[in-house]
Amino acid sequence: MSYSIDSRSVQAGDWFIPVKGPRFDGHNYIKDVLAKGARVLDVDLTTYATDFRSNRLKAIVIGITGSAGKTTVKDLLAAVLNTQFKVAKTAENQNNEIGVPLTLLNTPNDADFVVVEMGMRGRGQIKHLTQIAKPDWVLISSLGSTHIELLKTRRNIALAKAEVFDFDPSALRAPSLTKGRSFKTILNTEMNYFELVSGIAKKRGFSVSTITEPDPIRSNFQMVTALARQVGVTEANIEKALASFTVPSAHRQQRIEWGQNTLIDDTYNANPESMCFAIKKLIDDFPDRPLGVVLGEMRELGDHAQTAHKELIDFVARHPQITWVTWVGQIFKPFVKKGHDWYDIDDKIKVAQAIRSTDKKGYVILVKGSRSLQMETIFQPL
Repeated sequence: MSYSIDSRSVQAGDWFIPVKGPRFDGHNYIKDVLAKGARVLDVDLTTYATDFRSNRLKAIVIGITGSAGKTTVKDLLAAVLNTQFKVAKTAENQNNEIGVPLTLLNTPNDADFVVVEMGMRGRGQIKHLTQIAKPDWVLISSLGSTHIELLKTRRNIALAKAEVFDFDPSALRAPSLTKGRSFKTILNTEMNYFELVSGIAKKRGFSVSTITEPDPIRSNFQMVTALARQVGVTEANIEKALASFTVPSAHRQQRIEWGQNTLIDDTYNANPESMCFAIKKLIDDFPDRPLGVVLGEMRELGDHAQTAHKELIDFVARHPQITWVTWVGQIFKPFVKKGHDWYDIDDKIKVAQAIRSTDKKGYVILVKGSRSLQMETIFQPL
């Protein structure tokens, strides 16, 4: 039995919540749902999930947000905790005003933890989600330039992400949910605006512990390890889970074996921080393989777009391990280095043909770009 807003996926015994949006109305599908043997719960999703969290949810809630890497942190933490506990987590990228409530509602009654990913585009959106989820623990994967076109400055981005601490703990009304419960966060001191975010967390009643790690990949692993230790996961189980971890979410670091080459599908999204993260991971994961990248434009950067794309080209050029480089998008064209290939956004089929026709063998090729570019279509002709 589960809760759903999608009439197509409900099954007999499920609860269907008929959500109304600007282009759809779930009430139009009630007959279809009843015919499947599902039940209808005609309530406001936000209100119902908020009440459920405040009065009935027994699992410890861990909120994950950040400019880049939050899905990886969510999946990694769930894998580590799952070695000793029963764990629920956000499915795929359902990290918005629909996905967060459904994640909480679908948490099994006997779950020990629920790991909730929380996304945003502007101010007030994380606050809305955190007032539903009321996380016992908070991890912030990174603070970068994602959404800077809308929020204008990195400080505003930090303030928007720090809304994850902005809820009233007294809203957890049931005595069984509040007894002995505390609110904690682990923050990286190397994170942008660490002092600002740390101060907000303390003001909101969170105890703050820290790690210090400039590398974003190691930072995520260290935060997950620190939290796991604090909740009682053994060192052996932490080590085993980290060593065997693979990213399960679609279009995020998915490895595709293609002839003698390996393709990395990381096409879900892109921003300056996640691009650098993915490139560093490529180099770290495959130190003995020849490397290539196919990188598409990054969107929603506003006035920072030109500088960010030039800096990315320079960043790649500083890593001689990457010997085959292809850029996709007009904004890259003025800055492309000698020896690099370039294609227009509409030439993704030609990019696939270039990959197919290359005489390079044994390469690992990372493919990444903003979601609106649909970079995953490069894989279809292959």
